[in-house]
Amino acid sequence: MNFCKSPGVLAIVLLALGGAGCALAAGEAGERVADAELSLEAKNGIEMNGTQINGELLNGVKLNGVKLNGVKLNGVKMNGTELEGTPAGSSSAVSGEGFEGADMQAVLADGTILTVHVASVSTTEVPGLYTYVVLANGESICGYDVDGNPISAIPLEGTWNYVTGDHVDSPSQFTMACRGAALAKCVEWGYPRWDGWQESNGQSTQSVPFRYFHDACVRMVRADYCGDGVSHTIDGTTVDVWDAAGIQTQTPGLALLPEAEWSPGGATCVKRTRYAALNGVSVQQYIQTHCPSRWAGTSGACMGDASGGSLFFTQNGFGTPSETRPLLRNASGEAE
Repeated sequence: MNFCKSPGVLAIVLLALGGAGCALAAGEAGERVADAELSLEAKNGIEMNGTQINGELLNGVKLNGVKLNGVKLNGVKMNGTELEGTPAGSSSAVSGEGFEGADMQAVLADGTILTVHVASVSTTEVPGLYTYVVLANGESICGYDVDGNPISAIPLEGTWNYVTGDHVDSPSQFTMACRGAALAKCVEWGYPRWDGWQESNGQSTQSVPFRYFHDACVRMVRADYCGDGVSHTIDGTTVDVWDAAGIQTQTPGLALLPEAEWSPGGATCVKRTRYAALNGVSVQQYIQTHCPSRWAGTSGACMGDASGGSLFFTQNGFGTPSETRPLLRNASGEAE
């Protein structure tokens, strides 16, 4: 189903495969954004983000150069997803819904600077989570839902390399993550990059930033097994995801098969692929060629219980660097 109001102008790009199409809109039938304490069954695809303007990807938005009603805002910063700044000549900061009407400088993939406009700012049922409808040349940068309403975005610190899938730290830019695509989905599923998990092994406690869970989630949504930015899934594929922190828990009774364990760098082990082949290429062969150590196949350790030694479990993984530790697991089926 196509949700782009103006194909070719604000088309959502299927980045990893180089094609063009539209991402699933947030809340589409068959997709449920899970509450933080509930298990998840959701339909996912390869889309990482949904921002494109006149054929050029929107790489980031600058924190400097923001204006509200023509007045420059100084010291613009992010508190989670809440933008805050102080109008020139004033000592009172504006934030949250006060940013409605702001104009910001966006950076396109070719380096062009373009002014984008915040048409509205909304709170959500999640405390501290704000969503923004952002326009460029009068059109939503995230496209439109089935009813013709603009899809909103969630601001996330830094930018992403849409080729490799890697997050890029930046003190001066942030990303408008379109709801319905992987970056925003993984926030709404309970992995806000600005928060963290206090993990205890019974003797000591360590802090695990949720940015690592978010990175792992984005790799999982897109079936980016090798962590190289190449997606191996199709929009509409059903997955069940659960994590080491217990934010998402495994859903009982689903007719899905165990797939993989996920770290911020992609799958740490793959028991089976979501699809045997895509575009005539064997997915297993791709893994065995590009990241062979990650293929587990019938090995019992991958997706097994704690006795098998998986670092997914606190008793095995506590103290392991979060950059390499499996933090998520998933099961999957094929697209309907």
